Amino acid sequence: KRWSQSRPRALPGFEFTSGKIVFGRNAFEKVPSLVQGYQQQLEEDCGVFIVCGSADRLSRPLAGALGSAGVDNIKVFHVAKEPTVELVQEATREAKGCGVVVAVGGGAAID
Repeated sequence: KRWSQSRPRALPGFEFTSGKIVFGRNAFEKVPSLVQGYQQQLEEDCGVFIVCGSADRLSRPLAGALGSAGVDNIKVFHVAKEPTVELVQEATREAKGCGVVVAVGGGAAID
């Protein structure tokens, strides 16, 4: 069967809403107050799930800043390469109890 004769299967519909994307100089300093704002909107003391690259270069200071701002229940998940379905499933299990997700770093963490 030639490609032009076959019809691709339609993807199921879905919606994706990103709460906020912040980047640039000093963006890191804005994260604790943004997280606190999201937690207040959720009206619960939910955890924070930090997704980052393979090193602690960004996650450790961010977790420290969140803790200093009074944010509890911080989980960190490292993504070393382009995420697979299995890695996303693992991250989903690890994120249980977290109402806020913060991705820091480059493409793999944000994907």
